[in-house]
Amino acid sequence: MTTDLATLEKTKKLSIRCPYCVRDGEYELPDLQGRYSFSCTRCTKPFMTKVMVVRAKSGRQNKKEDQRELKLRGKYPDGREDHIILVKAGTEDIEARSGDLIAMSYRIESGKAVLPVVLYNYNIGKHWFITAPGGCGCAAAVMLVVLATASAVFLTA
Repeated sequence: MTTDLATLEKTKKLSIRCPYCVRDGEYELPDLQGRYSFSCTRCTKPFMTKVMVVRAKSGRQNKKEDQRELKLRGKYPDGREDHIILVKAGTEDIEARSGDLIAMSYRIESGKAVLPVVLYNYNIGKHWFITAPGGCGCAAAVMLVVLATASAVFLTA
């Protein structure tokens, strides 16, 4: 299994978990830009995936509201850096250390990436489902801020 950028650059293939049917599929990466659109090999639904190497991760939990804010700083395979802020339901932390290869897969609805997000850490072989805060995870908004481009996109569940 690919767990580092050097292997990814050689194989240009990655096992990615579909955010709809939750099954892994082997996907060929056409380039190493770090952002990809796929259709699931099993359920055929479209989804988007970001692949990056973690540079830093921090988080803050809010027990009162049963949510956690996660901040990830990462580097795409093509060398660009990105800062991502996710607010998720529950206070469970996500394991991601500097140097870990991760993939974040988003559902696509009406041409936009929406939650839940599947976050997979290839170095430890573990995945997490990131659901929106607000009880059942439906009709709640989560903000994903991409500081590298100074833009904000609102994702709804």
